[in-house]
Amino acid sequence: MRIKVAADDPQSMSQSGDAILASLQDRELSTTDLIVRESLQNALDASLEKSSQTLVEYTLGNFEAEKLNNQFEDIDESLTKKYRGETEFLAISDKFTTGLTGDYRTTDSSKLNKSNFQKLVFGINKKQQADGAGGSWGLGKTSYFRVGNGIVIYYTRIATDNGYEERLIASLIEDPNSSDKLLESSNRGIAWWGEYEKDSGMLFPITDSNEIRKFLEIFGLSPYTDDITGTTIIIPYLKPYVASDENIPWQRNRERDIRTAVKRWYSPRLYNKEYAKFVKQPMLACKINGSVINDQNMESIFKIFRNLYTSALTGKGVDKSIKVKKIFIPRQGMVDAQTPIGNVAYTILKKDVVSDGDWTPKTYLSNSGDDSINPTRILAFTRKPGMIVRYDFDGTWTKGVKVPEGMIMLAFFVPNSEGDLHKDFQEKGFVKLEQYLRASEKADHADWGNINGIRWKLYTRIVKYVSETLCGETKDDSEKDDSFLSAGLARKYGTKFLPPNSYGKASKTIQNSKSRKKHDKKHKRTAELRLRDSVMQADGNIKVNFIVSLKGEAKIELKIKTQDSNINFANWHSNFEGLEFPVKIKAIVFEDEKININEQNAATVTINRESGTGEESKGYLILQLSSNEYQPQISIQQVRGESNARN
Repeated sequence: MRIKVAADDPQSMSQSGDAILASLQDRELSTTDLIVRESLQNALDASLEKSSQTLVEYTLGNFEAEKLNNQFEDIDESLTKKYRGETEFLAISDKFTTGLTGDYRTTDSSKLNKSNFQKLVFGINKKQQADGAGGSWGLGKTSYFRVGNGIVIYYTRIATDNGYEERLIASLIEDPNSSDKLLESSNRGIAWWGEYEKDSGMLFPITDSNEIRKFLEIFGLSPYTDDITGTTIIIPYLKPYVASDENIPWQRNRERDIRTAVKRWYSPRLYNKEYAKFVKQPMLACKINGSVINDQNMESIFKIFRNLYTSALTGKGVDKSIKVKKIFIPRQGMVDAQTPIGNVAYTILKKDVVSDGDWTPKTYLSNSGDDSINPTRILAFTRKPGMIVRYDFDGTWTKGVKVPEGMIMLAFFVPNSEGDLHKDFQEKGFVKLEQYLRASEKADHADWGNINGIRWKLYTRIVKYVSETLCGETKDDSEKDDSFLSAGLARKYGTKFLPPNSYGKASKTIQNSKSRKKHDKKHKRTAELRLRDSVMQADGNIKVNFIVSLKGEAKIELKIKTQDSNINFANWHSNFEGLEFPVKIKAIVFEDEKININEQNAATVTINRESGTGEESKGYLILQLSSNEYQPQISIQQVRGESNARN
């Protein structure tokens, strides 16, 4: 193959090979993780819509170095000095994908920017444009150049108006300052091999099928045939495999390392028929050296996360151990505040159930034997393609969540990718949530973030509300200070406090004596508030009649329920600056004269009983509503004192 060396112009601001190779340094992910994430992400981005599956095959093998060395003009002698006899290679082949489509002969930049072939082979840091795609062309692929000596070969077959076309081209990115460099004629360390056109000075891929077939035979690989299209990445001259932790069994050889990495990041998509049915996208199938990666060789921790993903995706737990909660963002989230921004599915299990001998969930998920951190909360999140972006170990996604001793919470957040965002985001060009998350995703797909220039920190708020939801779900009964009245209002009014058809109608008593006695026996409350009935008054306020039992001092407080967490007056104004708290206490009256009102404001009342042992007394609240779009809660909480315990 003929060579084209990247231009060495000191005034062009062009990157050199060493800078490109350093552009995707990731201290948390191994090279194998990066390669697996990049290759499967690109394959799924290029899936054929009408195909039932996207098949990705990893092939590890050996080739005769002398047969390949002389294929590369200008560096063949350098290769022969370094490589003789059997040399290892890795091939990554995807099928039932579009292949590397696009024009490569034009000099029109607008057309080249739409060419997948051009962007992958020649482009660096070109943002992905396909729906659901993420990261940047050229940065993720640098992992391919680091695992070998810098040579990467691209073979693809695409459908055209005239049938099918095959393309083959090779690229080199190396450190030009290294003593082991192959390319002596360049100060940048970048070159390509293919068919060189003298008139234009451009390099084009080889398209002759016979020539391509002979080239692939060096590796024992076969070309695509019949109506199959796809792309194969060949990385020859692999560096010796070195495990980052030899005590971990799947790091003892490259094949096991790749197999485990596929499950670590793509367990949600592997042979997941529910995904294919729900999203109407192809199912992911994966092989390594001809062996299928499926349920029969998938560790329990990966199966659990796949079940959590499917549950969050569909909104329904796949078994009784998994719960699913919708996540809402009250302001400047989705275009309709009643539309969830996503679902979080979670389960709490015994740690020994999800461990495999000495190998804990963290070992499998972090690919590290470091036991200095023993997480009790692990949350994964992903976008539409189904690759796990990151595992959050006891981090901000689950901040404040309490897990019983010896147990572990496993959770999965799946966004409402096709949901329409608030108009403020649409004005910035982000109509769908998937578009925003894709734009916020880092080049290596390893995390999301807030987008510069947009003051509504959507990512931060998603994390916050997921955390609050999980906190609310995992509080034990002694920590949940919602009174019986709170539950009664929730059941009566649903997601809105006062629907029109409830105006002027009294509510039914919500606790019968049997359930109340059972609750009293279990919790032995020293402060309790129970709903008797409620009625709309002529001025539009709500009169809520209740029964209170009290010993000592207690605080009655109004809160607003959001995605199953309760926000009080102070937190509301902290989070929703400028938005009025939807409900206020106008008045509170007690029949028992021994109950004193110590302090009263818009959302709280502190009361105490001078004497008594918790006798019941009647009273009522007058509540003023400024909106019926929110669900208010009323709680009563014992105030701590020298002899008082919190209710």
